[in-house]
Amino acid sequence: MNYSDLCMQYVASGIDLLEKLINVHVCRFQMAAEPVNLNEFQELARLALPKMYYDFYAGGAEDEHTLKENVEAFHRITFRPRILVDVSRIDLSTTILDYKISAPIIIAPTALHKLANPEGEVATARAAASCNTIMVLSFTSSSSIEEVAASCNAVRFYQLYVFKKRDIAATLVQRAERNGFKALVLTADTPRLGRREADIKNKMITPPLKNLEGLLSTKVSSVRILKLMPRDHGCFFKLEGFRMAKIYYKLTNFDQGDTYS
Repeated sequence: MNYSDLCMQYVASGIDLLEKLINVHVCRFQMAAEPVNLNEFQELARLALPKMYYDFYAGGAEDEHTLKENVEAFHRITFRPRILVDVSRIDLSTTILDYKISAPIIIAPTALHKLANPEGEVATARAAASCNTIMVLSFTSSSSIEEVAASCNAVRFYQLYVFKKRDIAATLVQRAERNGFKALVLTADTPRLGRREADIKNKMITPPLKNLEGLLSTKVSSVRILKLMPRDHGCFFKLEGFRMAKIYYKLTNFDQGDTYS
C-alpha cells in the first residue's frame, strides 16, 4: 500500500467515525428533546414555528397581565390526597352537558390551527376523538364547520360570537346544528379586541376565515369583525328541540340589555 492509499484509508476511517459520532449525538438529542410535559411541547413549538405564528399563539394583549394570571391560576390548583383508598382502578371520566368524556379536560376554542399544521382543526378534531374528549371549534378556525364535521365521528361544540347582524349568527348556528355539533359556546369577553403588541410588531397577517365565506368579506380585519358584535352574555347551549328554538329567537330578537336563559 503506497502513501496515497494509506492517506485515503485514514480519511475514509475518519469519515466513518465522524458519521457514527454524529448519529450518536443525534440520537441523544432526539431522546433529550422528547417532550414529557406541556412546557416542553411549547418549547418545541417555539423552535418549529415562525416567530410571527408562535407569538400569535402564545401571546396576549397589552402587558399580558391577564395571560400571566391565567397561568398562575392553574399553579394554584392542587390535588387533595386521599389516603388508604383502593387505587387499583382509577376512573377520570366525567360528563359535560350529559356527554361522557375520558377526563375533565376539553379542547378550548383556539384560532387558526393551520398556522401550525396543514390539516389545521381537522387534525385537532381527530386527536380529540382519539382521546374521547370534546373539541370546541373556534369561530375563527381555519377549517370550516363542514370539514371538521366530516373528519371523524365525535362530540363537538361550536364557539359563537353573536353579531349585530343576527342573520350571520343564525346561519352559523344552523350550519353547526346541521353538521352534528352538540352545543354552542357563546363568547362573552370580547366586546372589544385586545391590543396584542407582539402581533403589531410582527405585522401579523391572518388568513381568511372560512366559516365567514359568503357571509362577510373574508379579508376583513378582526377589528372590523368585532365591531359587528354586541356586548352579550355567554354560556353553554345544547343544540336540541325547544332549547334550539329559544336560541334562534334570541339571535333574531336580541337587545343590548338582554340575558340568555
